[in-house]
Amino acid sequence: MLKFSPKKIIAGIVSAVTLSVVTIYFLMRYYGLKTSMSELLASIPYTYMLLILIILFTAWLADACRLREISGAFGTPIPLKLAVYATLAGNFSINVTPFFMGAGIVHVYVLKRKGLELSTATAAVAGGAMISHVTQGVLALISLFFTRGWIVSESIPASKPLALVILTYLLIILVVGSVFFFVDEPRRTLGFLFRIKRFEKLSNKFCEFHKGLNLLLRGDPRRLLRILFFNSIYLVCFYAVTPIILFGLGSPQPLGHVIAFQLLLFFTASLAPTPGSSGAIELGAFSLFALIVPLAVLGKFLVWWRLATFFSNIAFGALPFAYLALSKKWHTQRQPKTSEEHLLVGPTLQGEHY
Repeated sequence: MLKFSPKKIIAGIVSAVTLSVVTIYFLMRYYGLKTSMSELLASIPYTYMLLILIILFTAWLADACRLREISGAFGTPIPLKLAVYATLAGNFSINVTPFFMGAGIVHVYVLKRKGLELSTATAAVAGGAMISHVTQGVLALISLFFTRGWIVSESIPASKPLALVILTYLLIILVVGSVFFFVDEPRRTLGFLFRIKRFEKLSNKFCEFHKGLNLLLRGDPRRLLRILFFNSIYLVCFYAVTPIILFGLGSPQPLGHVIAFQLLLFFTASLAPTPGSSGAIELGAFSLFALIVPLAVLGKFLVWWRLATFFSNIAFGALPFAYLALSKKWHTQRQPKTSEEHLLVGPTLQGEHY
């Protein structure tokens, strides 16, 4: 079973929800954006609400297919149903943990319980995350360049510091990624570590991680294309929610600016230490979208946007998270590797193939 502290999970939920609600409340109160519940519910037609739900479900399904393809690269494709559970549980975990880090832990746990070594499962998840982070980081940088005239003002002189943060983040990812991707023989390159007894186990784990990451990124190109395809569907659906909310509120905005603001917002919000980036992401969204969305619509937009991107993940992900954490039915006992599987998965704990 997944080891977690129920108290910490509950504390994360309470903290995230409270910070989100309180921040939205004070923003609306400070700017005089009063609205009743009936006005809020009537502000978007039901057809738009249904469309948003369909898009969210499509995004979750695409992300589950991506996770299934990643697991298949290591010879242990997980069932689609379990991949959906893992995706929903990961989305839940993201929104109750700092720095958006919860999903990776859940995905690694699922892959490990289905037969992969811990280091190999970590490599599988890290490889997928690396592709996604680099893509979004580059897009965020491009978005910052094209929208700098909107973002930079006397009150928001954030363009250069934000660009520096994004560039530093990308540089770290690329440097770390290049170590694992371009180094073909870790034992030779990091030989001094392998000769230190204290680092022997860590070095062997490094070999396993390196082997797994290369198997994913340098393996079957068709599988890698499928991973990119499902990831693209997920991103398109995810970033389509905000324009649809604005259309539903009768305040459509230039699509380029809406997408650019979202890229910048989610990239920088991932650095916030609060659960689910609550508080920080509401302030960021309000500040950015106030540049293009009329103030009369902004409060309603913020509420609907958080319902779609935050509260929906908690609501739909709580039960799958509890299922993965508490149920033993879906666990697979680790089986001894056949010679074929051994060649596919790569090194064992001893890393003898290096």
